[in-house]
Amino acid sequence: MIPLKLDLPLFASDFKINYKDKLLFVGSCFSENIGHYLSDNYFDVQVNPFGILYQPLAIFNCMDRLINQTEFGEKDLVFHQNLWYSWEHHGRFSHYDKNICLEQINQQIKNGHEQLKQTKYLLLTFGTSIVYELLDENRIVANCHKVPNTQFKKYFLSLETIQKSFADFYYQLKIFNPEIKIICTISPVRHWRDGLVENNKSKSRLIHCVHEWTANYDDVFYFPAYELIIDDLRDYRFFERDLCHPNQLGIDYVIEYFQKMYLDDQSKEYLKKVIAYLKLKNHRPQFENNKHKNKIEFLKIELEKVYQISIKK
Repeated sequence: MIPLKLDLPLFASDFKINYKDKLLFVGSCFSENIGHYLSDNYFDVQVNPFGILYQPLAIFNCMDRLINQTEFGEKDLVFHQNLWYSWEHHGRFSHYDKNICLEQINQQIKNGHEQLKQTKYLLLTFGTSIVYELLDENRIVANCHKVPNTQFKKYFLSLETIQKSFADFYYQLKIFNPEIKIICTISPVRHWRDGLVENNKSKSRLIHCVHEWTANYDDVFYFPAYELIIDDLRDYRFFERDLCHPNQLGIDYVIEYFQKMYLDDQSKEYLKKVIAYLKLKNHRPQFENNKHKNKIEFLKIELEKVYQISIKK
């Protein structure tokens, strides 16, 4: 039979994730895809305490803030088009009320600090090595917040800059949480506005750096989300209409691979029960009856049994 596509073999993993483990996902929207899936299904996960971040320096700066629990003050905010925002955060933290903006930002830093302190697995998703430097302040921003591009200088991060930034971040992280493992992945989202050639150049730098880290650090690992979408599926029917973002079918394919690669058997069984429970819980029958209610209660009890057994082990 003629093969219709190249299948990416299942990567072996030196460890397995259990649903009791704390996890932290930071980076591009692909971090959110996997992180929210696990969170929605009762795993202990926090996702993007600074919002979606794309480039390595923004991600490492976020981690530095979380490790040191460095809060923001009024001087760290900018006011533009009737909104307060931070150059280090995604636009979802922006607010017309300065105090609410700061409250949201600092609460997430506090939550992220506590989560990171106990996190067993940190998943970092890098989207681009292209950065924007704010000319007036000579600083690289995490998000331009629709400020005119004339106020920024755009360029590629050098391999040396990315590598040094990671080394500094890694040193801090391991002092803060010595047992943590880092899973790195490259976002398959195409940054079309930068140009296709530039996008590939950008991704290649990230891929090179990530594989350098996995070779040099025993507790840094690679998850092949990029290869699953770009090389395994390799078809625009797995993308949204913009032809840049994977659609839900493509995302589900990657999530399934993630489960097979990383989740232990107990967690896979637990996940099945959670999905069945939530499906029934969220179902609205035409006529409410005791049979439907009893089935929901039964599944809830089954979930609790699995959790209690796992605690005793």
